[in-house]
Amino acid sequence: MEILEDIYKHSNLKYLDYVKYLKNKYGKVNDDYYKEKSYLKFKNGEIKNPTKGKASKTSEGLFIHHIYEIKYENISNPAFIKTYKYPFKVQKSENLVYCSLLEHSWLHVLIYKETKGQLGYKGLELFLMTMISDWYIEKIIPTKKQWQKNVYKKSFINPKQAKEFLKFINDNMPSYTKEEQKIFNFQKKYPNIVKKGINIKISRERILKKLFKYSEVKSFKNFKSQKINELRENLLSELNKLINNNKK
Repeated sequence: MEILEDIYKHSNLKYLDYVKYLKNKYGKVNDDYYKEKSYLKFKNGEIKNPTKGKASKTSEGLFIHHIYEIKYENISNPAFIKTYKYPFKVQKSENLVYCSLLEHSWLHVLIYKETKGQLGYKGLELFLMTMISDWYIEKIIPTKKQWQKNVYKKSFINPKQAKEFLKFINDNMPSYTKEEQKIFNFQKKYPNIVKKGINIKISRERILKKLFKYSEVKSFKNFKSQKINELRENLLSELNKLINNNKK
């Protein structure tokens, strides 16, 4: 199957490189996922649901994938939008990409790998892998919804190929330790600190000394006494912001 072989061929690509490849393959998404005015009204609680743009290509058997899913979870879900107040930029056409069912699954694998298991897994396991298993292994062929029939046809593979692909997915989704996830979260939360070569093991004393360089307090002892009761996370956030603002 051409799509499946294409995934295997490009499986060494990083997430954003694979996104770029798919954009070249299927072309640009022709509209925002939600209309901006409607989206903002929904976030403000003025309407019950945001209005979708005219970007769908389910008639061609293609999904729309939100590229920012590597940073945010379930971006198209109104409940998540209302709770987490996602910025409108995540819904803009340039931050969307068309993909088949199989390619959509692989995108989620790449998200899972590049976020050390923090994102990508739920949608993959509960929705995409289930669809592949039901349709192509169990042969529960969709017959009611036209968009499902189109998606089924676009990514059609036989049971053997489906089993091999699901194994390939599982083989590319290692378990990550809590320590690896902590390191990833630190790098994601404090990117400016990381650029300075500072890692998660930095001591509180060193954080204070680096903050002191940006302060107007003349004595480190006095500076330290002022900061003594602040949470480590707050000190790191302050340092991350100061590094970004001062570019030192």
